[in-house]
Amino acid sequence: MFTYLFTKAIVMKKFKFLLTLTCIFLVGILYSQPVPSWNFDTPMVDRFWIAMDETFDTVPGMNGGIINNPGEDGRWYFYDAADPWFNIWFWNGDFLPMNSKHVVIGFWAHVWDPGFDGEIQVVVNWDTPDWAWPPPQPPAPPLPPFSPPEQELEFVGRSPVNLFPLPASGEMQWIEFWWEIPDFNPDWISVDVWGQNFIIPMEQPLPPPDSPLFPWISPWWNPAEPGGIIIHECVPPDPADLNYEFGDAPDQSLAYIDGTIGDFPTCIRAIPTDYNDYISHPCPNPLFFGGWVDCEEDGNAGWCPYFNPDKYNEDECGGTFPYPPNPAGIIDEGLMMPGAFTITGAVGSETYAPCGTLTVPLGKVCDIANWGQQIDAWIEAQGTTTGYFHLLIDWNQDGVWANDPATTCGGQMVPELVVLNHPIAGPYSGPLSAIIPPLPPVQIGPKDGYVWARFVLTDDTYGPLPEDWDGHGQFDLGETEDYLLYIAPEPVPLGNWPILMVVALIAIFTVIFLRRKM
Repeated sequence: MFTYLFTKAIVMKKFKFLLTLTCIFLVGILYSQPVPSWNFDTPMVDRFWIAMDETFDTVPGMNGGIINNPGEDGRWYFYDAADPWFNIWFWNGDFLPMNSKHVVIGFWAHVWDPGFDGEIQVVVNWDTPDWAWPPPQPPAPPLPPFSPPEQELEFVGRSPVNLFPLPASGEMQWIEFWWEIPDFNPDWISVDVWGQNFIIPMEQPLPPPDSPLFPWISPWWNPAEPGGIIIHECVPPDPADLNYEFGDAPDQSLAYIDGTIGDFPTCIRAIPTDYNDYISHPCPNPLFFGGWVDCEEDGNAGWCPYFNPDKYNEDECGGTFPYPPNPAGIIDEGLMMPGAFTITGAVGSETYAPCGTLTVPLGKVCDIANWGQQIDAWIEAQGTTTGYFHLLIDWNQDGVWANDPATTCGGQMVPELVVLNHPIAGPYSGPLSAIIPPLPPVQIGPKDGYVWARFVLTDDTYGPLPEDWDGHGQFDLGETEDYLLYIAPEPVPLGNWPILMVVALIAIFTVIFLRRKM
């Protein structure tokens, strides 16, 4: 006769379990875990097997797993930084910070040496974002040893411990549980076990039809494959959660390829972060740039705070040329000019690259950029509500939007808060260059190179924004678009050198000519 255990995660100290727990097990009372509220659609399926003797060591030749993807090796690794575990890793798909993960595990187990009680402890492990981003090359899970040992806790996430006692009679036990990783989809997932005198054999009977998780396991159980089963699926975000719009500039990530880290208020999940240190707007709403408002879970199309490598400008990049006369319903981004750029390349080898075919700079250092000539953006202000336009540009390229007294042209400080609280009377559909009253020209800063700019439309949620506003806030209307723009250097003045060179050449040829005449 088979019995099975269905347990909620029970956190217990290694090597010990309560006598009452053992008694409950022996009389066949089950531990209930509510069944999942979700079902699998197209999950990944892996198999595993392992045995451990009474000395807490693995039994040679009895340990392995199916290899389905590159990077998997079917090996069990020993981890001992916090508590001792044996662990087998399976590739889980790309790391996706906006997604989640559903996991179900099921297997038959019994004591390795009949006549002695056994126990098995099982958890689900996964690699954390600290390991997954930037992705290691070649792809690999966080394997021991770690130096320092504390890195195991930094790079490996873990579910609570599921502890199952096994009777000395050798009776087969069906063990199953499920887990959800709600905050991201890791690229590696693992089955971890510990205990004594147990075996998860390669030969596995069919799962018991009356087990609570049978509907989740049976469609993916292949009797021809050995071992227990782990079923795991990457789950996209619920569209109902995509009800806000955020910025795109790097937050706690590389902002400029000279190594400057951006601290622009973009990400909810940036670490470290200050409360409300990001910008957001409801999605959808009637005040926006370009064709529509892009809805996301966090900044940079949900990729926050992961930008480097190759995840900049994930929802829009600018640089679309020629720009449609009326972009409504065509493209999201609103930038019409100048050209926009992005950062590409592996960590340590980043370069700037155009986002589109338009590559013209905003202008030269300390020049004036006029709306409709060097800079412009398309806006939609539907309805009669008055909106407000704001523009911030990081002239000194230090990774924040804040005025710097040392950033000057002609002896005057060039503010990074370029436009503040400029009214947009609705309804209006068209370029910023045509709004009434007109926008003031943009004084370009004194440093050439690339600069992060934030274009913002808001309502009056907070009233007029202050003169030291840094680009953050949670508004009731509007949209934010961030772009990497280029400032051209001032041409090097030639001075009198060209004239002197011409005079010198004339003198040389005159001397040569006169000598030939002599």
